[in-house]
Order: sequence, then C-alpha cells, then structure tokens
Amino acid sequence: MTPLKTYSYQIDGNPEMVLGNFRNKIQSKGLNVEGDVKSGTVSGFGFKATYSLQDQNLTIDVHEKPALIPWAMLDEHMKP
Repeated sequence: MTPLKTYSYQIDGNPEMVLGNFRNKIQSKGLNVEGDVKSGTVSGFGFKATYSLQDQNLTIDVHEKPALIPWAMLDEHMKP
C-alpha cells in the first residue's frame, strides 16, 4: 500500500529512548502503538501508520487519516 505521506526524522541520542518518548506521546492521544524499537504500527480513530527505525533514521508512513484532521496537525504530532 502506498502511503499518503511519509515523515523521516534523523534521531539524535539513544534511539530506544527517543522511540519510547514518541510511543508515549502517540498513546497519550488515544492511539494504539504496536511493535518494537525497529518497526510497528500506529492506529485508531480512522488513522493508520507504520514506523521503522534503521540506524538513526525514523520513518513514519501514514496510510489512512480522517478527512477532518488537517495535515498541518499531523505534521506537528508526528515529530518524535
């Protein structure tokens, strides 16, 4: 499935800590996060995304999002 949008971030510091903080931030918004430090999924409320971490690069592919949520809002919330 081709993603609607892809976010890519260079991670500084401990990737496990950065990803843990990102997971907590996403879960605090009521979304489900499944997976481990290398890859996983984020879903809930009509939103679906996958993430992967290779070396120091975190990639998030958004596959579905509710039409009522603007991309600008996601741009801010997807930052680790």
